[in-house]
Amino acid sequence: MALGGKVTFTEALSLAIKSFLEDNSNPKSLLALILKDPTAFGLVAPAAKPMATEKLIAFLCE
Repeated sequence: MALGGKVTFTEALSLAIKSFLEDNSNPKSLLALILKDPTAFGLVAPAAKPMATEKLIAFLCE
């Protein structure tokens, strides 16, 4: 509804993936957890958001 009405499945899926990979506003999201403690995920602190996103994508590919 925030998008102004109906969206296709493909649009909805694309937006959901983008949100999962880029939105760290929820402190329980995996991206937020990686950014909060990057060393626990094998990154050097402080980790930049693009580095954390790359790590998140790597988890999805495993």
